[in-house]
Amino acid sequence: EHCHISKHQLIRYFKNILGTTPINYINDYKLARAKEMLFHQSPLSIKEISEELGFNNQYYFTKVFTKTTGETPSAYRKRTSNYGRNQNKK
Repeated sequence: EHCHISKHQLIRYFKNILGTTPINYINDYKLARAKEMLFHQSPLSIKEISEELGFNNQYYFTKVFTKTTGETPSAYRKRTSNYGRNQNKK
């Protein structure tokens, strides 16, 4: 309303400029933040990370994360924590 254009026009403009929908853009941002938090060994649980990033629940967060990355948040955390330990041994 503030921009005097319809929701559909706004989505179309957004997609034309950024090549993705607003929802996908926001989810991509949230997932990038989740990866940072998981990689840097945040003391937060998966549930707390999903809440921190504004997902409705942990199950939806896990579903979106897994669909996008091909692994669960727990598997990502475990793999990247092992990576960090292996890098320090070299």
